[in-house]
Amino acid sequence: MLDELLDISEEVDLMNEIKDIHDELVMIKAVFASQLDVIIQFKESIVYRNPVKPLPPSVIDKCNHLYDVVDERRIKVEQMDENAWRAYKSLNNLFDLKRLCCPVHTDLLSFLTNRVQRDKPTSSKHTTRAKSPKTAVAILSLCLS
Repeated sequence: MLDELLDISEEVDLMNEIKDIHDELVMIKAVFASQLDVIIQFKESIVYRNPVKPLPPSVIDKCNHLYDVVDERRIKVEQMDENAWRAYKSLNNLFDLKRLCCPVHTDLLSFLTNRVQRDKPTSSKHTTRAKSPKTAVAILSLCLS
C-alpha cells in the first residue's frame, strides 16, 4: 500500500505528456496566427483592388467565412491549451499532496522524480522499478534515513 502511495511515475508521465501537448498546441496556434495574417493581407488587397473591375461578392464572402472558421479553430486550440494547463496544475497539486502526506519520504519522492525524468525512455508506458541492486539499496537507505 505504501508503495502505491509513493509511486509517482504515473503523475510524472502524465505531466510530461501534458507538456508535450502544450508544445504542440503552441505550434498549432502559430500556424493559425500565420493563416489569419495571410487572410487579413488578402482582405486588404481586395480593398485596394482596381475599382473598375471589382471582385464578385462571393469571393469577399468566402474570405470572410474563411477568416471566421480559422479564428474559431484558433479559439478552440487556446481553450484546449487552457484545459491542458489546468490538468497540469491539478497533477502538480496531487504530486505536492503526496509529498505532504508522506513528509518522511520527501527525499524518496525527490529521488524517484529525478530518476524517472532522467531515465525516461521515448515510450510513454514507463514505470519506476528498481533495475539494479544499487538502486534498491539507495531507495532503502533513503527510507531508513
